[in-house]
Amino acid sequence: MKRSQLLLFVFILLTINGFRLEAQPNTFYFMKGLPQTKELNPSRAGVKNGFYISMPLISAVDISLNTNNWSVNDLIRNGTGLQKDSMVYDLGNLISKFGTKNFLFETTSWTLIDFGWKKKNKAYSFSISEHLLIEPFVSQDFANLVFYGNEKYMGSAYNSGNFGLSAMHYRQFAFNFSKDLNSIFTIGGTGKVLFGMAGVHTSGLNISTYMPSSGERVNLSAGGTIHMSAPVIITQNPTNDYNFNTQGDFSALKYLLNFSNPGFALDLGVTAKINKKLDLSMSLIDIGLISWSDHVTNFTGQGSFTYQGINLNDPSQKPPTTKLLTPLVHQLRDSIVKAFPLDLNTSKFYSLLPFKLYLGAEYRLSNKFTLGGLARVRMFNNMFHTSGTASLNMTVRRNLSLTAAYSILESTYTNIGAGILLRAGFFQIYGATDNLLAPFYPLAASNISIRLGVNLMFEEIDRITKRNHQYIPTTGGRGRK
Repeated sequence: MKRSQLLLFVFILLTINGFRLEAQPNTFYFMKGLPQTKELNPSRAGVKNGFYISMPLISAVDISLNTNNWSVNDLIRNGTGLQKDSMVYDLGNLISKFGTKNFLFETTSWTLIDFGWKKKNKAYSFSISEHLLIEPFVSQDFANLVFYGNEKYMGSAYNSGNFGLSAMHYRQFAFNFSKDLNSIFTIGGTGKVLFGMAGVHTSGLNISTYMPSSGERVNLSAGGTIHMSAPVIITQNPTNDYNFNTQGDFSALKYLLNFSNPGFALDLGVTAKINKKLDLSMSLIDIGLISWSDHVTNFTGQGSFTYQGINLNDPSQKPPTTKLLTPLVHQLRDSIVKAFPLDLNTSKFYSLLPFKLYLGAEYRLSNKFTLGGLARVRMFNNMFHTSGTASLNMTVRRNLSLTAAYSILESTYTNIGAGILLRAGFFQIYGATDNLLAPFYPLAASNISIRLGVNLMFEEIDRITKRNHQYIPTTGGRGRK
């Protein structure tokens, strides 16, 4: 395997096997009586009247992988010929599945604590959570250039378009409030205070080349910036190479207690009861950013280079070639480094959160059945990602509800989802997924999302007995007079 192919493979493999966790499948949106639906629309408190607390550390387990219609099976396939009994890596096949712009989006959210309550027409909640997200992105032309070389571009100009990576780990303190304004409108908002732990963000990375049909030279131009905030020390040696070393007094505890990179975000939501049958809703999620100022290093470079080959002629050799290839390669490397000088600085930088817009409609077929429709638009790294979900929501019994869903996710059309919410006394157990078959065939799936969690519910249902007109407190089972 060529070195360039190996590097591309390692990059893809690391991101695929990295952070496999994300939050909030679309199927989750219309599940009834579930406090965590406020994460998709802060006007949907999910609590009738009373108090809830999520089980610490296991309030939510979220697993997801999202690409633009390519999967691991496009990279790893059954071999042929002498390799017919083996699995082989096929980067060419994977790249053939790429679109014009390609990405792999993954996030982890781990809730440390989450509790809230609703009294009459107002609801409040508070949560602390850890978030980790990563999205590498690359154009198909750039992948082709790395894998196949520049032969197909001879005689023409080539531009890679922007490529790069955004990744961050941050802590979130969230305060949610919602209010029933009247019998029609409910509004809600969540204010989020953020603290960045570590982050990497690229901007404007691109490569342009031109090679005449004769192949006598290659004109190469490149530029861009890499921003990084992490507990590392970066030094530059006389040969313009860079050394990365862990911060001398680094410790896991010091890392987790870092509050040096502040940020903020806001969620806004509204729900409207149009009539007895139809509800409409809209929400804007993660409108915010993080300011990185702790242990920041920014690499900025711009330059051009003309490659005319390596002169192998040595008259003393028959034929005239050289055995001293290593010094020539080092000389070429030094010329490239000189042509693309990097400017290092420690100025702070900013990272936007992945902004999301939700538009929902729900129609009541009966007391037990509703139909839901949801459209989602996500924007990150200047790319828009869209999805749509249709769901049938069923209240089987007072302590059991089920959801069946169908979703179109990033141009994939085989996403059958499901959700379940079970109440047993104080305990509420829930689960949701946008792709029910993905856990059984993970290597063939372009979208994987599973969410599981446990809440403790202490609700009071506003029901009046015929005899004494008193409220009946319940814990999920049947109340007693």
